[in-house]
Amino acid sequence: MTTRSYNELNSLPPTAFLVWEDFRTPADTWDANLSGRLADRQYELGRNVSRMARRVIISADGTWASVNLDGSLTQSYEGIGYHACTAHLLHGFLDGPAELVVYRYVNGGFTHTVIKPSAQ
Repeated sequence: MTTRSYNELNSLPPTAFLVWEDFRTPADTWDANLSGRLADRQYELGRNVSRMARRVIISADGTWASVNLDGSLTQSYEGIGYHACTAHLLHGFLDGPAELVVYRYVNGGFTHTVIKPSAQ
């Protein structure tokens, strides 16, 4: 379970996102007291987004977006590893078929790394 700040999360190497368990937060434990099982819903959302997308992106600021099969874009303000149960969302992205790309801001410019190729 992590208690990293946004800055710490956004300085991790792109391949860190391959280990979704490392992005669990103390806020994830709140889910144990909820009847709706947010962790399960977030995992299913991640899988569904990945099924509808050509590419899922983790932006340089840690939020996620997807480029959908129909050419549309979905964007979120949820930071992976910062907001509740986003580790489970990441798990769904990793289990889904879409390509997973992580962007970083390094030395005054953006870089991107494909950490999981498309299975479609």
